[in-house]
Amino acid sequence: MIPNITYDEFYSNDQAKRENVAIKELIQGIDGYIIDIGSGTGLGFELADRITYLGIEEIEERVQISKKKFNHHSFVQGNAKDILEMLVYVNNVISLFSIEYMDLSVIDLIMSKMKGTMIIIHYNEPYLVGSSSEYAKRGKDLFDFKHKQAKMQLKKKLKQYGAVTTKLLGQEYYYVSVLTSKNQ
Repeated sequence: MIPNITYDEFYSNDQAKRENVAIKELIQGIDGYIIDIGSGTGLGFELADRITYLGIEEIEERVQISKKKFNHHSFVQGNAKDILEMLVYVNNVISLFSIEYMDLSVIDLIMSKMKGTMIIIHYNEPYLVGSSSEYAKRGKDLFDFKHKQAKMQLKKKLKQYGAVTTKLLGQEYYYVSVLTSKNQ
């Protein structure tokens, strides 16, 4: 049973802080506007540390938390694919721990419009000892059931676009995949 604590409290631990330092370095290495798909409660905004940011999140409560937490209005509620379809192009895209929850055709849409870099932080085995993901640690069976197929589909999609994939912090918990646009 998962205790009644907030989403952010689940990820308020030393391992998550180390992961966030590494992710911040990756994000700050890209120039230009960033669109954060699956922005949650604003981690990407915090790590990107820039004004030229748009966070897209399906869960209205998380959008409101982000706006309040950062006193910033660059967060919108909606389906990432629907919003991205309205744009002519995108500079850079990040997706931190959320791509497995989306229809992966969103990657095709992004790659057709992107003029920069896409950085995806995605699950491998986050329930392993030392992982920051309390959700997955406490629900390994559910995680395995829900994400096994998504993980295989994501791996195929990343290969299709020539993504360079490495381990976050050199560990097995999360992977970092970087996709570079051919539209530049």
